Amino acid sequence: MQAMVSVDTSTRASSGRRPRQRADLRRCVGRDARRRPFVVLVAAPQHAMSWGRSADPGDVTDRYRRRMLALGFRGHPHASPSSTHYLIGWESNHLRGVLVARRLHRNRCDSVSRVRKTAVLAGGICAPDERPGHAARAHVTEDACDDLELQKVSAWLMSRPLSMHFTRAVDDAVRYVLDGARTGRFDLLSPEVDSDERASVGTKLQYRVLNELGLYKEPPLDTRILHVPVELKATIRSNWMIPTEGQCQISILIQVDTAMRRHRAFLMRTHRAWLNEGANKDGKRGIAAEALRRFSIPLVAWTPLPAEPLARLTPEQLAVVFAPRVGQTARLTALFGFLPDTVIPRSSIETVCFGNKDPLRRARQAKDAVRSTSGLEVLVGTWVQDQIRAEKLGFDLKDGAWMATSATGIVASIGSTPLHPGIW
Repeated sequence: MQAMVSVDTSTRASSGRRPRQRADLRRCVGRDARRRPFVVLVAAPQHAMSWGRSADPGDVTDRYRRRMLALGFRGHPHASPSSTHYLIGWESNHLRGVLVARRLHRNRCDSVSRVRKTAVLAGGICAPDERPGHAARAHVTEDACDDLELQKVSAWLMSRPLSMHFTRAVDDAVRYVLDGARTGRFDLLSPEVDSDERASVGTKLQYRVLNELGLYKEPPLDTRILHVPVELKATIRSNWMIPTEGQCQISILIQVDTAMRRHRAFLMRTHRAWLNEGANKDGKRGIAAEALRRFSIPLVAWTPLPAEPLARLTPEQLAVVFAPRVGQTARLTALFGFLPDTVIPRSSIETVCFGNKDPLRRARQAKDAVRSTSGLEVLVGTWVQDQIRAEKLGFDLKDGAWMATSATGIVASIGSTPLHPGIW
């Protein structure tokens, strides 16, 4: 059997009076015992602690081993054949009443080791962290293929074009946080965007996902799918922080990679046993990487977000497009000249003209200037004739997008400059 336990530290247990309560056990093993699981080695089974009302050491040993195997643990790696080892505590006591020792025989404790779990298994015993007004009920974890509610929610989600829905939701949430029309920002990693704003992407994304899927905000979690409560969690980091109320519940997990401009999603029942031991000040815990790999259902693989054309400009080009004290028409003329044969969404035009009124009117006024300076024709996505011309050239001007193209649709590449930059 593979080893499921690694030893962090080891201390010599102190002798003295017989500890009768958990507080005494904590004094025996040290203050940190409340924060990690710990194992007690005793000389032989006949000197072991009793389990509940059972005084038969053999019965204690058998019950202990069954519990430990179900949890994915095996014994202390340095135990001798005559030694018997018992798990008698757990971080945050989230298995309290399941694996808590009642009594330890005096002077029979050879050593105490604090251990950490390095593997997760299905079929183990789990209970969520305690929270006011809610009882923490122990239950058995199930593999994703055996979880009927999880499979039901998964089937409902898989019957929909999730990639399209989630891409639209993520892109909208990011653009909402950037608020380019007021701030001129288009990159979430820009120093002008503080960490609190980046963190708010997850909150904004929840409501956009609900809207895309035609769901409503419903207690006790974020929504319900086929009458099953579902939590929605999104992150721009490498992990999701699961709140106490979301433990052992079904969660849609969306991850946004802002550097690569992509996203992916999973469906998982976030059992407490599959969460990391460390918690933040709000009691939220991250998902163990191995648990995510083994027990989640992939919903959407890494999918690129819609391109932001402003991110393709060089620093020199950005300095021209966002030059201070320059009119909107001049800015947009430079933008179209720098990005030939590139679909430019309406939001990018609003970002270039941030803080000003009616930027689309200024974009229409720039058509003649773009033709005279760069020899390009500006196509407007809201004009049917321009939409048809764009389709013939292989471009889609949906949602009111714009683009500048030559008469043949073959122009210089992205790094080009306007033909007559002297107007700036």
